Amino acid sequence: MRLVTFLLVTLAGLLVTLAGPAAAQTPTIGPGTPCTITAVNPTTNRDGTALTVPLVKMSFYLDPPAGGPVIGTAVPAFALPVPNGAPGASNTYPLCGSVTTPISSGNHTGSLTWTDAGGEGLATAPSPFVFIGIGPGLGSGVTYR
Repeated sequence: MRLVTFLLVTLAGLLVTLAGPAAAQTPTIGPGTPCTITAVNPTTNRDGTALTVPLVKMSFYLDPPAGGPVIGTAVPAFALPVPNGAPGASNTYPLCGSVTTPISSGNHTGSLTWTDAGGEGLATAPSPFVFIGIGPGLGSGVTYR
């Protein structure tokens, strides 16, 4: 009986552990929030080789397909200069002030790419967020705040 109780308690704890972080990973952006994303620059090129030149541009794709945006075909919602282009550096970007098309309230996803002298790299996996608000603005290593 102790083994069965232990297993039930362990499984219940595991379910709580799995359910807790998943719910916390969908941030809400809009009024009363900084409306920024913080992302860590990639450290490798598309072919897996180490980055040797600084990153110069970050592009944000709103609601890309589940597999991420198709580079060269998809149009980013906006692109910004990378403040610190060193591989592995962390940068924070404004979202609400950067998106030029009004974003509807509700559930969305975002994906990022970075560009260096060799061109645009692979996109991050789409990351979920909830947008609340009206008017223009958008309000793995990507954090929405």
